[in-house]
Amino acid sequence: MKTLLLRALPALTLGFLGARALAVIDFESQAEGYTPLVSATDQGVTATFFNGGTDVLSLQNLSFFGVPASWGSRSIWSGGTSSASGPTTGNFSHGLSWISIDFGDFGADDDNIYLQAFSGLDGTGSFLGMVSHFYDSSRSLGSGDLVTLGLSSPTPIRSVLFGSVGYQGLNNIYFDNVRFEKSGVPAVPGPLAAVPFALGLLARRRRSRS
Repeated sequence: MKTLLLRALPALTLGFLGARALAVIDFESQAEGYTPLVSATDQGVTATFFNGGTDVLSLQNLSFFGVPASWGSRSIWSGGTSSASGPTTGNFSHGLSWISIDFGDFGADDDNIYLQAFSGLDGTGSFLGMVSHFYDSSRSLGSGDLVTLGLSSPTPIRSVLFGSVGYQGLNNIYFDNVRFEKSGVPAVPGPLAAVPFALGLLARRRRSRS
Protein backbone atom coordinates (compact mmCIF):
# COMPACT_ATOMS: atom_id res chain seq x y z
CA MET A 1 0.00 0.00 0.00
CA LYS A 2 1.34 3.39 -0.98
CA THR A 3 0.15 6.66 0.49
CA LEU A 4 -0.30 10.09 -1.02
CA LEU A 5 -0.50 13.26 1.04
CA LEU A 6 -0.71 16.63 -0.68
CA ARG A 7 -1.83 20.07 0.49
CA ALA A 8 -2.65 20.78 -3.15
CA LEU A 9 -1.88 18.65 -6.18
CA PRO A 10 1.16 20.15 -7.92
CA ALA A 11 1.31 20.39 -11.70
CA LEU A 12 3.77 17.52 -12.04
CA THR A 13 1.55 15.15 -10.10
CA LEU A 14 -1.52 16.24 -12.03
CA GLY A 15 0.37 15.63 -15.24
CA PHE A 16 1.27 12.14 -14.12
CA LEU A 17 -2.28 11.32 -13.06
CA GLY A 18 -3.51 12.74 -16.35
CA ALA A 19 -1.47 10.08 -18.15
CA ARG A 20 -3.60 7.44 -16.43
CA ALA A 21 -7.23 6.45 -16.95
CA LEU A 22 -8.27 9.06 -14.42
CA ALA A 23 -11.83 9.23 -13.13
CA VAL A 24 -13.07 12.19 -11.09
CA ILE A 25 -16.27 12.42 -9.06
CA ASP A 26 -16.74 16.17 -8.46
CA PHE A 27 -20.44 16.21 -7.43
CA GLU A 28 -21.22 19.11 -9.81
CA SER A 29 -24.32 17.35 -11.17
CA GLN A 30 -25.78 16.81 -7.70
CA ALA A 31 -28.55 18.98 -6.25
CA GLU A 32 -27.92 21.04 -3.12
CA GLY A 33 -29.43 19.85 0.12
CA TYR A 34 -29.41 16.97 2.59
CA THR A 35 -29.34 13.42 1.31
CA PRO A 36 -28.76 9.99 2.84
CA LEU A 37 -26.77 8.84 -0.21
CA VAL A 38 -24.80 10.34 -3.11
CA SER A 39 -24.10 8.24 -6.21
CA ALA A 40 -22.15 9.19 -9.34
CA THR A 41 -20.42 7.36 -12.21
CA ASP A 42 -17.24 8.05 -14.17
CA GLN A 43 -15.02 5.81 -16.32
CA GLY A 44 -17.57 3.01 -15.90
CA VAL A 45 -17.26 2.97 -12.11
CA THR A 46 -20.19 3.94 -9.90
CA ALA A 47 -19.21 5.47 -6.57
CA THR A 48 -21.72 5.62 -3.71
CA PHE A 49 -21.21 7.70 -0.56
CA PHE A 50 -23.18 7.64 2.69
CA ASN A 51 -22.91 8.00 6.45
CA GLY A 52 -23.93 5.34 8.91
CA GLY A 53 -27.25 5.13 10.73
CA THR A 54 -29.46 8.20 10.40
CA ASP A 55 -26.58 10.58 9.63
CA VAL A 56 -26.93 12.30 6.27
CA LEU A 57 -24.63 14.16 3.87
CA SER A 58 -25.00 17.83 2.98
CA LEU A 59 -24.33 18.96 -0.61
CA GLN A 60 -23.34 22.63 -0.56
CA ASN A 61 -22.19 25.41 -2.86
CA LEU A 62 -18.99 26.78 -1.31
CA SER A 63 -17.89 28.85 -4.31
CA PHE A 64 -18.88 32.08 -2.54
CA PHE A 65 -16.43 31.44 0.31
CA GLY A 66 -13.11 31.52 -1.54
CA VAL A 67 -12.59 27.77 -1.84
CA PRO A 68 -10.21 26.44 -4.53
CA ALA A 69 -11.66 26.73 -8.05
CA SER A 70 -11.29 22.97 -8.48
CA TRP A 71 -14.11 22.54 -5.95
CA GLY A 72 -16.60 24.15 -8.33
CA SER A 73 -20.13 24.78 -7.05
CA ARG A 74 -20.81 21.47 -5.29
CA SER A 75 -19.00 19.93 -2.35
CA ILE A 76 -20.09 17.67 0.49
CA TRP A 77 -20.05 18.33 4.22
CA SER A 78 -19.86 15.01 6.07
CA GLY A 79 -21.66 16.46 9.09
CA GLY A 80 -25.09 16.56 7.46
CA THR A 81 -27.57 18.38 9.70
CA SER A 82 -25.13 18.63 12.62
CA SER A 83 -22.09 16.34 12.81
CA ALA A 84 -21.83 12.66 11.92
CA SER A 85 -20.97 10.18 14.64
CA GLY A 86 -18.91 7.90 12.41
CA PRO A 87 -16.99 7.77 9.13
CA THR A 88 -18.35 8.33 5.65
CA THR A 89 -18.38 5.20 3.49
CA GLY A 90 -17.52 5.13 -0.20
CA ASN A 91 -18.35 1.97 -2.19
CA PHE A 92 -17.21 1.30 -5.76
CA SER A 93 -18.78 -0.96 -8.38
CA HIS A 94 -15.32 -1.99 -9.64
CA GLY A 95 -12.02 -2.44 -7.86
CA LEU A 96 -9.63 0.52 -7.83
CA SER A 97 -5.85 0.59 -8.01
CA TRP A 98 -5.70 3.98 -6.29
CA ILE A 99 -7.94 6.70 -4.91
CA SER A 100 -7.55 10.24 -3.57
CA ILE A 101 -9.98 12.71 -1.97
CA ASP A 102 -9.73 16.47 -1.29
CA PHE A 103 -10.57 17.65 2.24
CA GLY A 104 -10.81 20.95 4.07
CA ASP A 105 -12.66 23.04 6.66
CA PHE A 106 -13.24 26.65 7.67
CA GLY A 107 -11.22 26.88 10.88
CA ALA A 108 -13.96 26.06 13.36
CA ASP A 109 -11.97 23.27 15.02
CA ASP A 110 -8.96 20.98 14.68
CA ASP A 111 -9.56 17.99 12.43
CA ASN A 112 -7.71 14.69 12.26
CA ILE A 113 -8.56 13.70 8.70
CA TYR A 114 -8.20 10.07 7.62
CA LEU A 115 -8.77 7.74 4.67
CA GLN A 116 -8.89 3.94 4.95
CA ALA A 117 -9.15 1.39 2.12
CA PHE A 118 -10.68 -2.11 2.09
CA SER A 119 -10.98 -4.99 -0.36
CA GLY A 120 -14.71 -5.50 0.29
CA LEU A 121 -17.76 -3.26 0.24
CA ASP A 122 -18.84 -1.23 3.29
CA GLY A 123 -15.39 -1.33 4.88
CA THR A 124 -15.20 -5.14 4.93
CA GLY A 125 -12.69 -7.65 3.64
CA SER A 126 -8.97 -7.03 3.96
CA PHE A 127 -7.73 -3.76 5.41
CA LEU A 128 -5.51 -2.31 2.66
CA GLY A 129 -4.10 0.75 4.37
CA MET A 130 -4.69 4.14 5.94
CA VAL A 131 -3.39 7.69 5.62
CA SER A 132 -4.18 10.62 7.92
CA HIS A 133 -3.39 14.30 8.34
CA PHE A 134 -3.84 16.90 11.10
CA TYR A 135 -5.70 19.96 9.77
CA ASP A 136 -5.64 22.53 12.56
CA SER A 137 -8.12 25.32 13.24
CA SER A 138 -5.84 28.02 11.82
CA ARG A 139 -6.33 26.63 8.31
CA SER A 140 -9.26 27.32 6.02
CA LEU A 141 -10.66 26.39 2.64
CA GLY A 142 -11.50 30.09 2.37
CA SER A 143 -7.80 30.79 1.83
CA GLY A 144 -7.45 27.92 -0.63
CA ASP A 145 -5.91 25.55 1.91
CA LEU A 146 -6.95 21.98 1.21
CA VAL A 147 -5.37 18.58 1.81
CA THR A 148 -5.54 15.62 -0.56
CA LEU A 149 -5.23 12.14 0.94
CA GLY A 150 -4.65 9.15 -1.28
CA LEU A 151 -3.92 5.42 -1.23
CA SER A 152 -2.86 2.89 -3.84
CA SER A 153 -2.95 -0.89 -3.57
CA PRO A 154 -2.08 -3.97 -5.66
CA THR A 155 -5.23 -5.53 -4.18
CA PRO A 156 -8.32 -3.87 -5.71
CA ILE A 157 -9.95 -1.28 -3.45
CA ARG A 158 -13.74 -1.77 -3.27
CA SER A 159 -14.55 0.63 -0.45
CA VAL A 160 -13.12 3.41 1.69
CA LEU A 161 -13.98 4.83 5.10
CA PHE A 162 -13.03 8.46 5.59
CA GLY A 163 -13.75 11.66 7.45
CA SER A 164 -12.37 13.53 10.41
CA VAL A 165 -12.20 13.36 14.16
CA GLY A 166 -13.04 16.94 15.08
CA TYR A 167 -15.07 18.76 17.73
CA GLN A 168 -16.24 16.29 20.41
CA GLY A 169 -14.81 13.47 18.29
CA LEU A 170 -17.36 13.96 15.53
CA ASN A 171 -16.94 13.70 11.75
CA ASN A 172 -17.42 17.24 10.38
CA ILE A 173 -15.24 17.86 7.33
CA TYR A 174 -15.83 19.05 3.75
CA PHE A 175 -14.72 16.84 0.87
CA ASP A 176 -14.69 16.96 -2.94
CA ASN A 177 -12.95 15.64 -6.07
CA VAL A 178 -12.78 11.90 -5.52
CA ARG A 179 -10.16 10.76 -8.06
CA PHE A 180 -9.47 7.13 -8.84
CA GLU A 181 -8.32 4.56 -11.38
CA LYS A 182 -9.88 1.18 -12.10
CA SER A 183 -7.66 -1.73 -11.20
CA GLY A 184 -6.23 -3.61 -14.14
CA VAL A 185 -6.08 -0.53 -16.39
CA PRO A 186 -2.56 -0.10 -17.85
CA ALA A 187 -0.82 3.25 -17.78
CA VAL A 188 -0.70 5.29 -20.97
CA PRO A 189 2.98 5.60 -22.02
CA GLY A 190 4.24 9.17 -21.86
CA PRO A 191 7.02 11.43 -20.64
CA LEU A 192 5.79 11.20 -17.04
CA ALA A 193 5.48 7.42 -16.98
CA ALA A 194 8.63 7.14 -14.86
CA VAL A 195 7.27 9.41 -12.12
CA PRO A 196 6.17 7.28 -9.14
CA PHE A 197 2.58 7.71 -7.95
CA ALA A 198 3.70 8.87 -4.50
CA LEU A 199 5.14 7.57 -1.29
CA GLY A 200 5.16 9.91 1.65
CA LEU A 201 5.01 12.88 -0.71
CA LEU A 202 4.12 16.22 0.87
CA ALA A 203 3.63 19.35 -1.19
CA ARG A 204 2.01 22.65 -0.33
CA ARG A 205 0.63 25.40 -2.47
CA ARG A 206 -1.53 28.23 -1.21
CA ARG A 207 -3.66 29.82 -3.90
CA SER A 208 -3.27 33.15 -2.10
CA ARG A 209 0.40 33.24 -3.12
CA SER A 210 -0.39 32.98 -6.83
